[in-house]
Amino acid sequence: MPALSLEEAVELEQQAHAADLERKQRLLERRQKQGLLSVKGHALTREEQEARIWAFMCVDRATLPEKFYLF
Repeated sequence: MPALSLEEAVELEQQAHAADLERKQRLLERRQKQGLLSVKGHALTREEQEARIWAFMCVDRATLPEKFYLF
């Protein structure tokens, strides 16, 4: 079984590294498209983001749509 030369090993490692970076970039783009944000280490869904916005915008609970109740 032939051994890899140093150049071949370096090239394989560089390809693996490039593929890993590309995979991470695609994952980040997909999360951004899905509307997932990170707040204090916790990812918020689009629905959770909307609930937070509605809760912030509404002065009192009477004006907040029931589906957005946080408590």
